[in-house]
Amino acid sequence: MSRKIIIAAALILVQAVSLPASAGNIKLKQTGWLNSAGGSQIGIGNKIDMDQLGAFNNGVAKQKGFKNKQRLKQKGFANDSFTSQTGNFNRGEMQQEGAFNQGVATQHGNDNLSLIGQQGDNNYGATHQTGNSNDAGIGQFGSNHTAVVSQDGSGNVTAGVQFGDGCAADVEQNGAGNVAAFVQTCP
Repeated sequence: MSRKIIIAAALILVQAVSLPASAGNIKLKQTGWLNSAGGSQIGIGNKIDMDQLGAFNNGVAKQKGFKNKQRLKQKGFANDSFTSQTGNFNRGEMQQEGAFNQGVATQHGNDNLSLIGQQGDNNYGATHQTGNSNDAGIGQFGSNHTAVVSQDGSGNVTAGVQFGDGCAADVEQNGAGNVAAFVQTCP
């Protein structure tokens, strides 16, 4: 009787240790030279999807929790990205196309959404969110833009978009249920 229990326990342990690799998913695709990528996931059902094309690109994504999703995509050269998500059901997307763009996104909490665009050259976009159910988005289509969004609380929403050249935006929201939008067409 005790022999059967030991064998059954051993089989259960082997099955628990050999979970399929698809429980956490990291997909990378790089073209060019001197690219670097990253990934670090602790939890179940996390997904990192990263494409890089060009040279000198760098991408890092860290996730801790359950069912977090992060998408990074860089096209030009000398771009840089960093994301970190801690919590559950967080989603982030960052796309950079021109040269020397830098994007940073950090989220701590549950059910947060972070979006950063950037198409021209030499743009910096960052979103920092702490709390639950926060949404942040930044656009930036020209060059030399800076946008930083910080939200601490729950249920906050920030939009964005900057067009021409050299715009700067800094949005900080504390508390719950705050809504902010900014649109700029700097010369």
